[in-house]
Amino acid sequence: MSNIPYASAVGSLMYAMLCTRPDICYSIGMDLILTGYIDSDFQSDKDARKSTSGSVFTLNGGAVVWRSIKQSCIADSTMEAEYVAACEAANEALQIHENLEIINEENTLNESTILPGKSYIEEMLQ
Repeated sequence: MSNIPYASAVGSLMYAMLCTRPDICYSIGMDLILTGYIDSDFQSDKDARKSTSGSVFTLNGGAVVWRSIKQSCIADSTMEAEYVAACEAANEALQIHENLEIINEENTLNESTILPGKSYIEEMLQ
């Protein structure tokens, strides 16, 4: 067993994978699972009275899109602020879905979930 150069073989495969054929790094036939986490803060800007929306989208557990923006309209309630955040996240999920279909025709999006009010960090810690 000690006569077999495992480290050299692994190094050669890594070189081939990264430098000559980067397409062999990707899993083929793996289902794509898109998950979105959204939340909003009601009227966090006291001067403009605008709420803040935040969202994180993960693809198979890795964050691919994240943002925190001030909402364009003034919400009258927490429920309205959450609704605006959910609508923005749904539009973002549709854009991600369309981009994934263009980029990767073989792998189809298996599941898409948006979890309102649930923190991405809380989910990862469980």
